[in-house]
Amino acid sequence: MALISVQDTALPAPDMYKYDVEPIGTFGRNSAGRLVGDKIGDKVKLSCSWSKLDGKLYAMIISLAREFFVNVTFTTPDGGTATKEMYVSPQSGSLKLIHGGFYLYEGVTCNFIER
Repeated sequence: MALISVQDTALPAPDMYKYDVEPIGTFGRNSAGRLVGDKIGDKVKLSCSWSKLDGKLYAMIISLAREFFVNVTFTTPDGGTATKEMYVSPQSGSLKLIHGGFYLYEGVTCNFIER
């Protein structure tokens, strides 16, 4: 099974896969500098990066995220899987080499953030 899939399409295994749980709610600091607020819940953020991808794989990742919200199936810290509706932001990569119609991208990154 793939580490991460978008819209039922397996992505190549990323070189870096970071799983974050981010609290959501209304937060701020009071006049004493103490954190105050109301926590509504937690949302998952996946940060992925690939040191090198050919142009076809990079184009596949970009095309899978054309819809604003996509279904992402991913590996959880306990080794299980989960599927959540997420958006992709931002995506980036640097074109390193063009040779004979072959494109190589370096430093490809994207974040999948739970809706």
